[in-house]
Amino acid sequence: MPTWHLRQHFSTDSKLLHVNQKDHQKASGTDKTLRIFRGEIQWNQFHFPLVCIVMENSPPSVTVYWRPGCLYCVMLRDQLDQAGVSYESINIWENPGASAKVRSIADGNETVPTVTVGAVALVNPSAKHVISLIESESNTN
Repeated sequence: MPTWHLRQHFSTDSKLLHVNQKDHQKASGTDKTLRIFRGEIQWNQFHFPLVCIVMENSPPSVTVYWRPGCLYCVMLRDQLDQAGVSYESINIWENPGASAKVRSIADGNETVPTVTVGAVALVNPSAKHVISLIESESNTN
């Protein structure tokens, strides 16, 4: 009976390719990321290439609505930056559409910071709450 051995090439010097499936399948409406790992299977003295493709959910989009002079906005954005969270930052005083969106979320008030994570909106959240929501949205999409 032949013996199979899997030799993995997933070390830091291996190439990990990121392909955004949205670019290839826009019609399907998916927003998945394909990760391609390369390796090899050894069977006796023969070596066979192995390619493993894993499809993952892309992280949800995050938008932080803020205004100048808001210390809570400064603190939240600093904490998100320190945590390495990628987000779009929109000043509601420079963008009338953004201020209207914040009013629609915050019961007619321009309460900031207001944050959207995917389709979920949060008014004056902690960075911990935003990060937790990003993680849960990434796992459910």
